[in-house]
Amino acid sequence: MRIEEQKKADRSEGEEHIVLRDHLAAHRTDLANDRTLLAYIRTALTFAVVGLTFIRFFGNPIMEIIGWVFIPVGIYIFVKGLLRFRQIRNAIREEEKNPPRISDL
Repeated sequence: MRIEEQKKADRSEGEEHIVLRDHLAAHRTDLANDRTLLAYIRTALTFAVVGLTFIRFFGNPIMEIIGWVFIPVGIYIFVKGLLRFRQIRNAIREEEKNPPRISDL
């Protein structure tokens, strides 16, 4: 009788370990999503600063036009990154609420 109880205890410990592992994997995914958003923001700011630099410090009209192109591209990258971040965050939250069953995999 004790051996069966020990097997049940071992199984329940293993299930808790799987739940913890899955929780940590979801947390890593969430952190990766945050890092990706920060990369989008960094890229958008770089484009905007380069655009402002071309407009402000170069007297050449072609460089000024290039600068005016860079600024909207930076804004587009920022908005695209923000929308992607929210989409992935919502998908992660939905996955945490309704995890897939083993039969679905």
